[in-house]
Amino acid sequence: MFYKAIEYKSKITQTWLPRGPPPPAILDRSTTNVLKCTWCEDMENGLSQIHFTWKFDFASEDIEKFVGTIDVKFRQYQFQNYVTVQRAVTLTDRFKWATVIVENPTRREHVEVMFEYSLTPWLRPLPFSRDEIFLPSEKNDAVLVIGERKLHVNKDFLCYHSDHFRELFFSNLKKDASVEIELRDVVYEDFGHLMSTIHPNPVFPNDRSVEKILVLADRFKVQSAIDHVEHHLLHNSRLANECMMWMADKYGMKKLLKISIQNIGSLENAKNLKNSTLFASLSHNAKVMVLEQLLKFI
Repeated sequence: MFYKAIEYKSKITQTWLPRGPPPPAILDRSTTNVLKCTWCEDMENGLSQIHFTWKFDFASEDIEKFVGTIDVKFRQYQFQNYVTVQRAVTLTDRFKWATVIVENPTRREHVEVMFEYSLTPWLRPLPFSRDEIFLPSEKNDAVLVIGERKLHVNKDFLCYHSDHFRELFFSNLKKDASVEIELRDVVYEDFGHLMSTIHPNPVFPNDRSVEKILVLADRFKVQSAIDHVEHHLLHNSRLANECMMWMADKYGMKKLLKISIQNIGSLENAKNLKNSTLFASLSHNAKVMVLEQLLKFI
């Protein structure tokens, strides 16, 4: 899952080529949301190529990486249009220097240069730390098996929340009341987040857990978990709007789908959505709703 892209536009600076200052020359420093950036010009510059580096620091335990683009813009004189050179970047480590060799499209000794970045933060998976809810107890009367783990659960509770488990327990217990039921292709931590969402002492969804919860809630037909996720996404989430739109469409969250489409606030936003990878995966009905929203701007 990912948040809305973080965007920044630097100040305009001037450079004379070729030149080689003893240390890298710092051209710009910025702090935008959780992302700190230092832009430098290296000393290995000539008329045809410029070595730029960007040092990024993102001090957030929730963020696994940033993915996006850096646009370097050149012009020779103030009233000329910029010539843009774009580079794709993926940032996985704090304090990492990203060095980009940029062709100088002007081939001039004196150029004005600036840069823009658009970087999307991707969230780190959320660990599960509530193993105690699956321990043996007088309230638990069935055993689910995930890999080498045995999860002690309450049949009636699961059957109340899930038609899938009601059918599963019914078909297995007719054969053997003491049978352990194996759940295949399930990650223990993901199942733990699902069960924690509907547990009497719940841990409610957050941006790092919603996708895993939705996948399993859809598979095991746990509508109450999907309802909890929809409430979080409507009222507390910082995820990108197109991300919420895609989840709402895929997992049948009708209120969220309607509101996320209404949040397409401009023709530019609509065009960006259409060009995104998520748009192609929307259902026909959702695409029609997006088109109806787009017509409001025409």
